[in-house]
Amino acid sequence: MSVVITIDDIHAYSEVNYIISHMNEKYIKMLPQQLVYFFESYRDPEFSVKINPHLPLENQGLQRYSLEIIAILHLKYWCENEERKKELYNIMLNNENNIVQNLKYRTNIEELFNNFQDDEIIKSDNIDYSIPKGVQKYDSYSKENDDIKDYTDVVEDDEEVILPTNKENKNWFLKLVEKISNFFKK
Repeated sequence: MSVVITIDDIHAYSEVNYIISHMNEKYIKMLPQQLVYFFESYRDPEFSVKINPHLPLENQGLQRYSLEIIAILHLKYWCENEERKKELYNIMLNNENNIVQNLKYRTNIEELFNNFQDDEIIKSDNIDYSIPKGVQKYDSYSKENDDIKDYTDVVEDDEEVILPTNKENKNWFLKLVEKISNFFKK
């Protein structure tokens, strides 16, 4: 089994490594050395991490995965009070259950059709259905915006459209059609 580590994961490991390296030595010693080595070896040295020590971590703009790793490290290695450990573990379980319930609700086909509302359908009598909707929108948008130029080939009535009459072009096309039809006959 292989594990894929994405760029976002590597950036999260860089953030976690930065946080760990700036912690009190007491907390660094509580972590297994293999774990510290993992974050050091899989971090991105080019990724710049800036953390203000006077603000909480959730207000630092860190990736969600970084915060999740720090929360698990706190629960597993740094939290010394057993009651607090149980409380944090229950909070994590409740969050996980809420996510699962939310996904079940979103992907439940029966609920999807039961929650259908008529106001989601756009009702308008002002739309001319003889003109394709996209063309109508583009046309009205291009008239409102002077920066948009229409580069479509417009032929004036007094101009004559010249179609290719070269026999070589016709022969080439007929040969192509003949080869394709012969291919499908086999």
